[in-house]
Amino acid sequence: MIIPGSEICVVIPHAGRLLPPEIQRADLVENVEALLFDCTDWYTDLVYDFRDWLDNPTIRFDYSPLFINLNRHPDRLDDATPVMFQGQPIYRPGREPSTALRSAWLDRFGASFFQAIAAGPRRFILDAHSTRIGLHDDDGVEITADIIINDITHDLSGHEIRPTAPPGCAEIYANELTHRLPELQIDINAAYLGTYGYIGDTFGWNGSDATHPRAPLLLQETNELLYMNGAGLLLPQANDLRRIFAEALLAAVSKMPLP
Repeated sequence: MIIPGSEICVVIPHAGRLLPPEIQRADLVENVEALLFDCTDWYTDLVYDFRDWLDNPTIRFDYSPLFINLNRHPDRLDDATPVMFQGQPIYRPGREPSTALRSAWLDRFGASFFQAIAAGPRRFILDAHSTRIGLHDDDGVEITADIIINDITHDLSGHEIRPTAPPGCAEIYANELTHRLPELQIDINAAYLGTYGYIGDTFGWNGSDATHPRAPLLLQETNELLYMNGAGLLLPQANDLRRIFAEALLAAVSKMPLP
């Protein structure tokens, strides 16, 4: 079955660098630049931008996940609009935004983002992220692969593991990537399994429930050191990966057992 590239929706929730308009630099802790660096999926808005090849919908969020994390459940305000990151405060004492303002951010900025995902068109969703080899996920699992493909997520309670794509989809995409990037280590469900993902939980295929707005969804984590260094973006490497990801994804989706 040939699936056109226009039916592949790419969602990029953590590449944004903007501050919410009500927040000023003076409101933030002195080491906020280090926090911003650690929480950002650097250059994923470039590495996963396949529109010139696939002419596909690409939905990115422009605000930093340090302040608004749309891959966390909006009912859990401290996760979706945190005031702490990795045990450190984000705001100076007395400068924290109110609960009402943080909730308003989700309504003002999150609603249109989620509406765009639901609107489609798409037969398949790629939830696009980055990581770094040597980091550890929330469960303490060390990142050792260059690319991680996940096809499962936890429910909000953390007790139930749910599929986000039919069996075999992750393996098909991983094989297409390995064929084009044989020098890289590509693993399936190797990390981040204990990290709740609202996008996968809400929009991913869920067994028999593949009705709108759900669609088969894979989460991809790509090692940032493949396309950036201490000085910033390595544009030739980033563009090479971008082309390879687009080619592999298009080939893989046409082979997947999509509903």
